[in-house]
Amino acid sequence: MNTANTPDSLPRITAEPLVHEFSRHLPPRATIVSGDRLLVESEDALSGQIAGPGDQRDKSLVPKSNPVNGPIEIKGAEPGDVLSVTIHSIEPWRPQAATYTGAPKQLCEWLGTDVPPGGHVCRIADGLIHWDDRITIPYTPMLGCIGTAPEWGV
Repeated sequence: MNTANTPDSLPRITAEPLVHEFSRHLPPRATIVSGDRLLVESEDALSGQIAGPGDQRDKSLVPKSNPVNGPIEIKGAEPGDVLSVTIHSIEPWRPQAATYTGAPKQLCEWLGTDVPPGGHVCRIADGLIHWDDRITIPYTPMLGCIGTAPEWGV
């Protein structure tokens, strides 16, 4: 069992290749035993395609949003078992946040400023998302999706 606490000493699962489904047909990216720790890289919901001002998603390259990483096989786990996962930390690997606004009316009302539709890249610093020179939003990273592959179907 790996009990080291430093990120450099943990087994790492890279963000590539991107997958967009929980599927029993995907080969495991890692096999661990209960209690092992991993460093799992992930991509943002826009698959990393919005990295600078004016960037647009290219759905011909990545047709889906919200990629997941894995699967991770747990030795000895059986269908029907309850799994417990501890997230020790979530750290951004880019000093920015990317978002996409299609119909920004509600966001405009909340921020109190005009928000044009399209991709937006905001700097992350000092625990804040810097929307622009005037507006900051508290930065709280989120896990996104975690789940198990179904015994049937994809």
